Amino acid sequence: MRRMTPIPVLALILLLCPQDAATAQRGAATAIQASRGDASVVLLSGKRRAHVLSERGDRHVVRLRRGEQLMTVEQIDGGLVAAGIRHRDGQSTLFVLQSDRSGTRRLPSLPARAPLRVRPVLLVERGELVAAAWLEGPGPRQLRVKAADWNGIDWGPVATVSAPSPGSQTGLTGLVLEDGSTLLVWSQFDGHDDDILFSWRQKTTWSDPQRVLPNNALPDVTPSLGLSRGGAILSWSRFDGTDYRLWTASFRRGEWQHSRLIGEPGSLFPQVINRAGATYIVYRTAVPGGWTIRRMTASGDSDRRAFVAAASSDRPVLSSVDDTTVTLSWPQHGRKVEARLEARP
Repeated sequence: MRRMTPIPVLALILLLCPQDAATAQRGAATAIQASRGDASVVLLSGKRRAHVLSERGDRHVVRLRRGEQLMTVEQIDGGLVAAGIRHRDGQSTLFVLQSDRSGTRRLPSLPARAPLRVRPVLLVERGELVAAAWLEGPGPRQLRVKAADWNGIDWGPVATVSAPSPGSQTGLTGLVLEDGSTLLVWSQFDGHDDDILFSWRQKTTWSDPQRVLPNNALPDVTPSLGLSRGGAILSWSRFDGTDYRLWTASFRRGEWQHSRLIGEPGSLFPQVINRAGATYIVYRTAVPGGWTIRRMTASGDSDRRAFVAAASSDRPVLSSVDDTTVTLSWPQHGRKVEARLEARP
C-alpha cells in the first residue's frame, strides 16, 4: 500500500514552565494538543512565561501575568490563539492571547459576571477566531454555559447557552462545523447521573440544551468533539456498572446518529483530533496500560487502530500519522514512540 506523506511533527509547540500545582506534583508539564489543523500545536501548561517554538527552530517568548495559566490552544491563519484562566483575589477570569510571527497580543477581557470561570473553548472558522465559550458561576455546582462572539476587535454580548443544573456542568467542548453552524457539548449531572448535552447554533440563537442520547441511569462523561465529513463526531466514556468504556456518535443536519460502543473496558479520556483530512480518537486504556489511537470513518466506524504501552497517564501528542504508522510523543519528557496502524475495528 502506498504510504501517505507524513504530517509535520510539532510544527508549533507552546512550552510553559510547569509551575501549576497539578503538574508540579509530577515534576513535568502537561501537553495539551490543538484538536484541528494539519500541523501539530501543543500547549505545555504552566505560568508566567511561554516559549513558542516552530519546527524550523524559531522561538519567541510569551509572557504571562501573575496568576495566569493557559489551558487550551487552537491554530489560526499565520499563528495560534490560546486561552486560559487568571486566578486573583478569590476570583477566576478568562484571558485570550493571539500569537504569530509579529509577536503576541492580548485580546480584550471577556466581561466578568461571576467569580468562577473555567473551561474556555476557542471557536475557529476558516482559520479565524470567531467566538469563545466557557463555564461560569458562583461555585462549581452552579456553573452556566456561556458564549460570546469575537468580531476581530472586541467581544459581543455574552449569551447563556445553559442555565445551572441540579448538579455540576463539566467537560465543555465545541467547534464550528463546515456549514458555519456552531456545536457545543458538555456533561451535566441531573441529580442522578451524568448525561451528555448539546446546543447547536445555526445563525444567532443557541438551541435549548438537549441530551445526545435518551436519558439513562449510567454516567456519561469527558466528551470530545471533532469534525467529520458533513458534520461532527463525538466521543465520550460511559460507566456500564463495572468499567468505563468509549462511545461515539455522529452529528448530521442537527441530529445525532450512529451511537455505538467502540472502546474496550477501562477506556477513558478521549480526544478527537482532525489531521490531514482524517479523524482520530486518542484515549487512555487501563489494561493493558497505555494509549489507543483509532482512525474513524465518516459514518463513525473505526477502521484502523494502534496501541502504545505507557505507564504514565500524561496525555501524548499525535505527532505524525500516515496510512500505516502513527507516532505519539511526550514533548515534556523528550519521548517519542512509533506504532503500526492495523486494519481492525
